[in-house]
Amino acid sequence: MSRLSDTDIREFLLRRSLRIEPQPTGSDIQPASVELHLDTDIIANPVDKTHRAIRRSLADGYIYPLLPGESVLASTVEKVAVPPDLVGEVWGKSSLARIFLQVHCTAGYIDPGFVGKITLELTNLSNEIVELRAGMKIAQIAFDELRTPATLAYGDPALGSHYQNQTAVQQARFDGEETYL
Repeated sequence: MSRLSDTDIREFLLRRSLRIEPQPTGSDIQPASVELHLDTDIIANPVDKTHRAIRRSLADGYIYPLLPGESVLASTVEKVAVPPDLVGEVWGKSSLARIFLQVHCTAGYIDPGFVGKITLELTNLSNEIVELRAGMKIAQIAFDELRTPATLAYGDPALGSHYQNQTAVQQARFDGEETYL
């Protein structure tokens, strides 16, 4: 595998084998990644003792105050379609890491064949409130080229993929059902 540079990313986007909508512009394409932005959809209390998730919207300039120690599920504005010969990896932004905002727990891997918006697991690890705003740069995605395309891409019925074509933040699914622990 080899990591794609900004030149490679632009080439894959031009060939339309990699799709990111809306199309990245200006400084959204970094030296070896693409900036991702926070969408308006958030799920607070995704897993708690009440087994009740609370959907919030950051629309109309609403700011979500992420409390110290609080975790939420959120979505990217961007819909990503990864071709079978690439794999994506989502990373937090260094500026957000420096205020102790964790962007994903362990789910930063984006399979070949995945299509949809990316659900993020945001956790405030600081002792201060972190303000979440729609449209803010929240993460970045890097791509690695596979030596050979995946035989079964994400979304293939044989794989039982849970999140293919998601258009908003999604809670955990096991065997296709939303689940609370």
